[in-house]
Amino acid sequence: MLLLALPKKSAKRKKDDPVYKKVCDEIDEEYKFGGDYTLCFFCWKPIRGFIEHHHFRGRVGDYYTDKRYIVPGHWLCHTVIWHTYTMAKLKVQSWYQGFKSRLYRLDPVSYAKLIYREEKYAKKKTGSHDKGSRG
Repeated sequence: MLLLALPKKSAKRKKDDPVYKKVCDEIDEEYKFGGDYTLCFFCWKPIRGFIEHHHFRGRVGDYYTDKRYIVPGHWLCHTVIWHTYTMAKLKVQSWYQGFKSRLYRLDPVSYAKLIYREEKYAKKKTGSHDKGSRG
C-alpha cells in the first residue's frame, strides 16, 4: 500500500483554518435556500453528506477565506467532474448550462476564464488556430 505524505501546513494556513471553517459553514447555510440541505453549486441538487468547497479564484492568500469565490459542491460534481473532465465531457453534463449562469452571476472573471476554455476547446475541435503575430 502506497502512503503519500500531505505537505505540512504553513503557520499562516494553520492560523486561517478556524476562519476557513467558519466561512465554509456560513457558505453552506447561505446555499440552503430554505431547505434542509445545502445545494451543490455545480448541479444545484441537495448535498447529503460531506460538503466540498471549490475556490474559483484559488486558495492562495486572501482568496483562501474569501466567501465571494467559494462554493459548495458534491464530491462527484466538484472533484471528479470539474477537476478531471475534459471540456468535451464537461459541456455535456446536464447541469453545465445552469452552472454557467450561476457562475456568471457569482464571478464574471471566473466566467470569462470558463468561456476562454470553451473557445480554446472549440478551436482545437475544429482545427482552426489563430496564430496571431507568431506566424
